[in-house]
Amino acid sequence: MRRDAAFYGNFDDRLIAGLCDHEDAFMRGASCGSWSLLSESERERLLHDPDDDVRQRARIAACGADAFWTGVLLESGLDASPRRYVIRYGAMTAALAEQVAAGDEASDRQALALNTRAPLDVVRKLADDPEHSVRLAVSVRPEFTEAERAAIDFTVDPSDRLDPVEWVRTCEDADVLRDCARSSHTWLRRSAAFAEHLPADAVELLSHDDDYAVRLLLCERQPTVDGEVVLETYLNCQVITKSLLLSHRNFPKAGLAERFADDPDRVKRALAVLDPDVDEDVLARLLADDESTVSSAAAGHPALPPDLLLRACDEPATETSALRNPSLPADVMHERLDALGVPR
Repeated sequence: MRRDAAFYGNFDDRLIAGLCDHEDAFMRGASCGSWSLLSESERERLLHDPDDDVRQRARIAACGADAFWTGVLLESGLDASPRRYVIRYGAMTAALAEQVAAGDEASDRQALALNTRAPLDVVRKLADDPEHSVRLAVSVRPEFTEAERAAIDFTVDPSDRLDPVEWVRTCEDADVLRDCARSSHTWLRRSAAFAEHLPADAVELLSHDDDYAVRLLLCERQPTVDGEVVLETYLNCQVITKSLLLSHRNFPKAGLAERFADDPDRVKRALAVLDPDVDEDVLARLLADDESTVSSAAAGHPALPPDLLLRACDEPATETSALRNPSLPADVMHERLDALGVPR
């Protein structure tokens, strides 16, 4: 339990830092996650800890500011995942960067290209790398102009799943984010859509972007996106998390019944149930819909008339939603639980 709490818990970083001298090596290793709060002497003890895992975690924490530890780690025979992390985030001398750039592993070269601490003159040489993933990583360097990016041979397909470019995602400079939003580089625009500090004019610009993933990320991450953009994005969404868009604060729920209750598209008909002013007649009609997604949505609406709600509890297509309905009488809940043998 203590180990799980240290590894997964949402505790004050100072509590985690206080584990640096714990008798359990795992707990000492966990303290490396609060590296910036540790004193120099505490860091030194962890960097030379008798436990191999603790030393590795400490050195990985230290390498972001000290290329010496980056070199030590790269020479230590790290597994692939921590090795890529060190190359991606570690401080880099020119000699270290050249060594990685000359290596056979494309994933290492890609991580190097994404490392904003790596010397730019070394990274520039990777613009002609035989691996597309490496060239793509080079193309999003913050120092490059639009012309320099366009000169690199790379593509971003609509179906490509790409993590946001970190320097864009964490950027707080509105002008830099505007440049990313205007960029011809799809990956930069997707990353700008993800950025917490994206200015309002850039939100508006990206809401009309030709790339669907840009619009989806914008609706998922930006609270000020126009509601109609969120609705259109939802209706075209093919990802498993599409229902999260329904919780967007600007999702236009008012008037959905009038717009969609009789629509031939079952997805749109199901949205009619979200209308806070949907009347009972419309709910009754939707409850009888041939499409289970529509009838199930109607069965969960708290304004459903009591007789229809009770009837929905006995229909396979609507039972689950009806029994979740907050308007379900308590005595009906007890009857159902009693029938299942659940003790009161």
